Amino acid sequence: MKITFSNRAFKQFTKLEQPLRERIKIVLRRFESGQRVDIIKKAGESNEYRIRVGGYRLILAKVNYDFIVTEIGKRQNIYK
Repeated sequence: MKITFSNRAFKQFTKLEQPLRERIKIVLRRFESGQRVDIIKKAGESNEYRIRVGGYRLILAKVNYDFIVTEIGKRQNIYK
């Protein structure tokens, strides 16, 4: 399994503060290595998932066996 960032998600990621970026990297490494993370499938979506990192959410799209991070944002803004 491989995790990549869309252009939009990478731009959002670079705007975050350094400690939060490090937490996101740790969670994504854990997910990539098969460890348990807080991930659920989005309701009504066939190939979209979300990972929770504190008050932030990462939206991922599943493509074959790989994942693409499509969006990163605060919980209250990400689902709009």
